[in-house]
Amino acid sequence: MYLRIAHRGAPHLAPENSLKSFEAALPFSPDMVEMDVRVSRDGHVIVMHDATVDRMTTGRGKVVLKTLAQLRACRLGNGEPVPTMAEAVDLLKGKTDLKIDVKDVGIEDLVVNELRRAGVVRRAIVIAYGRKALVAFRDLCPTLRTEVGGVFSGRSRGSAMADAIQTGASILSTRHKIVTPTFVQECRTKGLAIHAWTVNDKKSAARMADLGVEAVATDRLDIV
Repeated sequence: MYLRIAHRGAPHLAPENSLKSFEAALPFSPDMVEMDVRVSRDGHVIVMHDATVDRMTTGRGKVVLKTLAQLRACRLGNGEPVPTMAEAVDLLKGKTDLKIDVKDVGIEDLVVNELRRAGVVRRAIVIAYGRKALVAFRDLCPTLRTEVGGVFSGRSRGSAMADAIQTGASILSTRHKIVTPTFVQECRTKGLAIHAWTVNDKKSAARMADLGVEAVATDRLDIV
């Protein structure tokens, strides 16, 4: 059976990537909780999926152009401020494994430093995009597990596998609809695991189980 990853926490119960969302995921006993991280203008790692705050908060504008104070002034739908990675990691450490989806390139050292500060390197996986970021994580922290992000289509899986092999990554982060028996077999022969996203219904979950993927990310821990 696959591992269950709480995708941005439990977004059916609280705004995605909020502290309340992460907290709400825990009673469902996920194997991992996933969060997306970006960097503020003044070098703080915050939790946010989009490049802008527009969709999820009361604010407007690009994350990278705002200071931490400006980002904290942006309120999520439940009134929470945008959380920092430190807050989210401290909330979850010791309770579940962590998956950190690193959306900005060039912040690998900041992410590694945060994982080391919290003492959770061995209980974390980072998703990185592109060989440069994957190599940076490998060089900064060889014991940290890395996952190749961005496998959206069958056409991209070959380059993703090559990136994994060249950088020592052990997992492909893959859209569940493109997973096929052939894809699974290719990964097996190369020693790569598949973590499929975003699986939110029982039929898709059963298909992933039948194919033998190692983990699924879901918004609906109550269903999957």
